[in-house]
Amino acid sequence: MKKVYIISTCIKKNKIFSIFHFKGFYRGEKIKEIKIKSSEFDINKEYLIKLIDPYVYDEVLFGDLERSKALFV
Repeated sequence: MKKVYIISTCIKKNKIFSIFHFKGFYRGEKIKEIKIKSSEFDINKEYLIKLIDPYVYDEVLFGDLERSKALFV
C-alpha cells in the first residue's frame, strides 16, 4: 500500500470528486490536477491530504483519501 502527502488548494467539486490544483510530476509522470473521491472539501481552501494507492491516468492523479486537514483556518 503506497501513501502520498500533498498540499494543494481545492478548485472545484461535484457530487463524486473534489478537484485540486497541482502541476508537477509523480513517479516520473506529469500531473495537471488531482481528483479525490470525496466532496467534504471547501473550494479555495488549502489542505494537507494523505492519499492511499495513488495512480496517474491521463495526467490526473487519483487516490483514496485516508485523511485531510485544512490549513490556515
